[in-house]
Amino acid sequence: MTGLRSIYEPVEVYLAAVGDPEPLARRIESGAHMDTWERETLACFLRGELIPPRRGKGEKRIPHLGNVEADHRQRDLQNATLHFREIMSSLEVAGSKYGKRDEVLRYVAELHKVNLETLDNNIRRSKAAKSSSFDPPRIAVVLFHQWMHRTGRLLDYEPRISVLDWLILKDQKGPRRR
Repeated sequence: MTGLRSIYEPVEVYLAAVGDPEPLARRIESGAHMDTWERETLACFLRGELIPPRRGKGEKRIPHLGNVEADHRQRDLQNATLHFREIMSSLEVAGSKYGKRDEVLRYVAELHKVNLETLDNNIRRSKAAKSSSFDPPRIAVVLFHQWMHRTGRLLDYEPRISVLDWLILKDQKGPRRR
């Protein structure tokens, strides 16, 4: 039981952060043991850090709210990019890769069902442009945001989508341009 206890999600604290403090008050009054994880989340709540996520200027989505369509699309694009680079490096080892870039690019785009131009742009972008420089929020805040997203309390954000649903949707729509 102690193994399951250590992964307990502090739902009472989350409910208090969204406006229902009664479950948290009952938990504290009962004298139940609070793990370090729960105490850290409670401290974030008391400091006022457990608030719904806000998008920055020009930001379409919050990156740590995973399992949305944009995440699956980005993973597909990254897999296609890695596959392209792997094929090109094996061609370079085997001999010359001169003049084969477009052919390999078309092959990989069709195989992974991604847009050809989007894949080409992703391959050409520099690593410096891909990395973002922002201070990530504390893990307790991230988990609170993910809980809100999972339970449907964030109405203005994309809904969660499973990998299987994404594959079905991708087959129906075909490759999308970003």
